[in-house]
Amino acid sequence: MIKLAKYDQKGRYYWKGVGSDDTPDLNEPNVYVGDVDPETQYHDFATDQPVDIPPRPGPQFQFDYETKTWIDPRTLGELKTTLTAQIEVELQGRVDEPILEVNGVRLNADATSKQRLREKLVALQARTSRGKPPPAEDLVWRDADNTVRTFANLKQYRDFLEDFAVAIDERDAAARRWAWNKKATLEALTTREQVLSFDAKA
Repeated sequence: MIKLAKYDQKGRYYWKGVGSDDTPDLNEPNVYVGDVDPETQYHDFATDQPVDIPPRPGPQFQFDYETKTWIDPRTLGELKTTLTAQIEVELQGRVDEPILEVNGVRLNADATSKQRLREKLVALQARTSRGKPPPAEDLVWRDADNTVRTFANLKQYRDFLEDFAVAIDERDAAARRWAWNKKATLEALTTREQVLSFDAKA
């Protein structure tokens, strides 16, 4: 039995099988006698031999049998949409950065910690307005190094929490400004080359 394959005008193998010396397919044009892998090879007309397709640069690339190269078929708009989503992911990572240093103290500042801080500040405001300050044993906060920090009085405790809240707000506001600027820069790009070289995380 003879292994053979058929290929089109661009060198794409679209069929492979077996035959014998008298198989009619042997007399047809664009028939290669031998073993090929249509998924990883194309036919080179200059050498009349199968050639390995280069490694795929990424999942979005498609092999162009005419130029024998991988191409990214996405439009400029589709590329920008993908990059905008990457900016959003980077933004979320920045506003949920787990550790934030405030006045030399490393504090947990992820989404859960921020919610706990908001609740504590609201509770302190309610207690103050009702003349029911928290007991001294509640004036504590555990830092990112698992150290329980204590405070001599309510003012020190409130100042600590408010400094923490301001630091979070400044960090998150800076992250959002970064995202707005990145999106504006991306939107202003007009060529494919510019968009492909755009760094959505820097």
